[in-house]
Amino acid sequence: MAETLFERLAQDEDQAALLRWLLNGDLSALNGDWATWNARAAQLPPPGHWRLWLMLAGRGFGKTRAGAEWVRAIAERDGAARIALVGASPAEARSVMVEGRAGCFPSRRAGTGRNGIRRCAS
Repeated sequence: MAETLFERLAQDEDQAALLRWLLNGDLSALNGDWATWNARAAQLPPPGHWRLWLMLAGRGFGKTRAGAEWVRAIAERDGAARIALVGASPAEARSVMVEGRAGCFPSRRAGTGRNGIRRCAS
């Protein structure tokens, strides 16, 4: 069963052709829209007001990426938001939750640089 928007669109021939056309063009505007293009419904924050969000899932589900995207969305909406990333050590938190492949600001995303993460505590 296709779960992401990308997978659902790719099932139809016309939509698949559109996706191929888009992939040959400039997708920089869509690059940061993980929730629309790549997230499964189970990876998105639950609706409503809540204090805890438990994502009980196995290895490879995308828990780190889902959390990172949620934190990044909060930071983009509210530049004054206070966000705590808790890990085994400051280096571990930074390397996995901030700069890691599924982190808030992975080095593979163009234009992020190190300026946005300069204030990570040590």
